[in-house]
Amino acid sequence: MLIHTSGKKLDHKSDKKPIDDVMNALSDVHSKKFEDYTHQIGAIAASLFGPHQADKILAYIAKKQRSNNNNHYE
Repeated sequence: MLIHTSGKKLDHKSDKKPIDDVMNALSDVHSKKFEDYTHQIGAIAASLFGPHQADKILAYIAKKQRSNNNNHYE
């Protein structure tokens, strides 16, 4: 994923942290924020694309998170 809100390298770290926090929460169904984030994403997706597409979007996110977790090496 590529996110650039600034041309300064130092700003990239501060931009990355909130994204990482959300992605980590979405990868853990036991996370305190998991339900809130999925609800928010579902509501936004439903308002933009309809409820059926929102379900597909949430399923896609869950599938990708599982895939990323399985392929993650530290």
